Amino acid sequence: MWGALLGRALCPHGILLVIPDYRNFPQTDVTGMMFDVDMSVSWVFENCEGFGGDPENVTLVGQSAGAHLGSMVLLTKAAAQFRSESLKMVNRFSFATVEEGVDFDLAVDQGLTDVDNLNISSSPTSRSSTPEFERVRGFTTQKPSTWKPTSLVGFIPISGPYDLVKLCDHFQSRGLDKRILDWIFQKRFEKYSPTILAHNLSSSSVNLSRYFPPTTVIHGATDVSAPCSGGVEFYDSLKLLGVKADLIVYESMSHTDPILEKPFAGEQQLHEDIYNLMRKWGEGKEHEFVDFDGSIPSCRRVAPQIMIDVARKANPF
Repeated sequence: MWGALLGRALCPHGILLVIPDYRNFPQTDVTGMMFDVDMSVSWVFENCEGFGGDPENVTLVGQSAGAHLGSMVLLTKAAAQFRSESLKMVNRFSFATVEEGVDFDLAVDQGLTDVDNLNISSSPTSRSSTPEFERVRGFTTQKPSTWKPTSLVGFIPISGPYDLVKLCDHFQSRGLDKRILDWIFQKRFEKYSPTILAHNLSSSSVNLSRYFPPTTVIHGATDVSAPCSGGVEFYDSLKLLGVKADLIVYESMSHTDPILEKPFAGEQQLHEDIYNLMRKWGEGKEHEFVDFDGSIPSCRRVAPQIMIDVARKANPF
């Protein structure tokens, strides 16, 4: 639903919007979800031109779990590229380059937090050769992606859960059974937490300023599903890595206010911010940006306020 509202605001302004999804529990676990995100972004780079898009002007936006998965994919790929180029510089030993793909499962298994032990594989599906692994992890045999995080002009994670260690009990208290979380994250909450991963990389003297796209973290101040403090901490962890990062906090907005309740009421703050970030990052590209106009018909109120208020009370987020 929020993707449709985003499209109603951005497409009339000349933006090509691609809204992929990823497999969820119980189809796959976090590594399969990361793989789906990776393949989706790869598809955009390979195919957007045929729909009038520009592969040199792509912005990645993710909300909630999408913000978490996007962050994990970008950090994993950026760290792999850092490792690959560091090895080239010192000529320590032969290795596969990042262009040959990153196995997300093995990268985390072997300790992505320790950059010296980072696994770079010739295929992101190298462990999916057996039917059992393919069934449990949900991988499919496809060619590895070749895009780099810096192929993106920018990244906008919104309302994400970035520290699963801190949030695990919180999620349980809000009705998400810990057994499901254990299965999705293989009981490795620390390893699949972008904030912790970023801190561990920075403590290993990793600097991703050349390997990570400009990023603006957006969060609602009254978010009770993924508290705003987690967004601030993730922003701080990116800064420690040398990432060009900014932070936007929406006062008095919940987890879904920016993407659902506010747009339904005709308030386009998030959509306008996304558009203006794309405009800033896309400066000098072929696309000609006009000023955002929130008065166009597709940006007007969708439902009466009383219906939005009732829906907000029923919304579990």
